[in-house]
Amino acid sequence: MNEEQNSILSAESDKKSEPSYGKFSTLEELVKAYNALESEFTRRSQKLKEYEKTYGEEDVEAKKAELQEKYGLNAEIMEEAEGIAKTQNKKLEDALLTTLTKKPTTVEEMASDEKVIDRVLSEKKNRESVIAAYLTKIKGIDAPPTLPKGGAMPTVAPIRPQTVKEAGEIAREILENL
Repeated sequence: MNEEQNSILSAESDKKSEPSYGKFSTLEELVKAYNALESEFTRRSQKLKEYEKTYGEEDVEAKKAELQEKYGLNAEIMEEAEGIAKTQNKKLEDALLTTLTKKPTTVEEMASDEKVIDRVLSEKKNRESVIAAYLTKIKGIDAPPTLPKGGAMPTVAPIRPQTVKEAGEIAREILENL
């Protein structure tokens, strides 16, 4: 029985020492299956690229017109979006979103944007409104008096006080005249 046990043990140890190839019995079968899989993957990848070329490319001009009509955007924004689409290899709509997120969104941001200011002031109605508001504001400000009453320059040499009491009287007279 000893010999029989040794032969069983040696057969089991031979099985353990041989590498396992999963469902493949030999290394050659595994390599052959891998190569077949790789060539099939390459074929499918090429076919996918062809589909993307045929159906994936946008007609940029048609898409620009569609987006301009849909969102009411000006040509400048669309040109900027087109540039981003080309440089970053994005779809035009994605590039448009990128462009719009860079634009000022709050009233405060728009009010400090030079392009917005120029655009607003280029319209006569807006420009006149800003000027009218400014004139109204400065009309309410009292300018300090710079000349004596009547606007004439004094012809008499100024009186220089000799004492503190005289200075106080001159100051009181000036304040009374104002």
